[in-house]
Amino acid sequence: MRQVGVIAAAARVALADRDRLVEDHILAKRLAEGLAELFPDAIDVSKVETNILVLDFPKVGLSWPEIAARFEAGGIKANPPFGSTWRLVTHRDVDNDDVDRLLRALS
Repeated sequence: MRQVGVIAAAARVALADRDRLVEDHILAKRLAEGLAELFPDAIDVSKVETNILVLDFPKVGLSWPEIAARFEAGGIKANPPFGSTWRLVTHRDVDNDDVDRLLRALS
C-alpha cells in the first residue's frame, strides 16, 4: 500500500493546481497546431484535448537521428518515438518559449 501515497501525492497536486493543468492543455493545443503546420499529415489537431499529443512519426518525414541532432543543437532533450508514434506532453516545466524552441528546432 505504500505506493498509494505516491499516486495520492500526484492527485493532490493536480487538484490543488487545476488552473495550471488548463494552461498545459492550451499549450499542448498550440504545440499541436505548430506541428501540424510543419508536418500536416503527422497530427490531427482536433484530437488534442489534453496535455498529451501523439504524432504519427513516419509522416514527419525526418529520421530520429536527424531530429536528435536538431534537438541537441537547440539544447532540447527528448526520448525517441516508440514504434510509429511519438508522444509529447506539456507540463508545469514547459512554457510558450519551450514550445517555440521545439518548433524552431523542427523547422
